[in-house]
Parts: sequence; C-alpha cells; structure tokens
Amino acid sequence: MARWIVLAIPVDGVAEASRDARTVTELEGTAEEAAAALVHSARTFDHTIRKEPRAGF
Repeated sequence: MARWIVLAIPVDGVAEASRDARTVTELEGTAEEAAAALVHSARTFDHTIRKEPRAGF
C-alpha cells in the first residue's frame, strides 16, 4: 500500500509552501482512501496552524 500525507498550505503563501505547509494527517492505503481522507480533512479542518510530528520517516 502507498503512504499518503494530507497537507494544509495557505493559498496566499504558496511561494513559501515548504515552510508553511502543515501535516494534517498521514495514512497508508489506496488512492481512493487517500482522496476520502483529503475530503474529510477539508470538511473538518479547524483552520488552526499546527505541525504534527511525522512518524517513521
């Protein structure tokens, strides 16, 4: 299975995306599962800026 990461990147900060990108969730699964996780994250994102630690990289 593939490993997926859902990121939050401010639209006004695309030039600084590597600095401002925030991990919302990580998962292993199919492309369909990753797409569902993205949709869920977009609908429930609380708009706070947080950086979650990445495990296993």
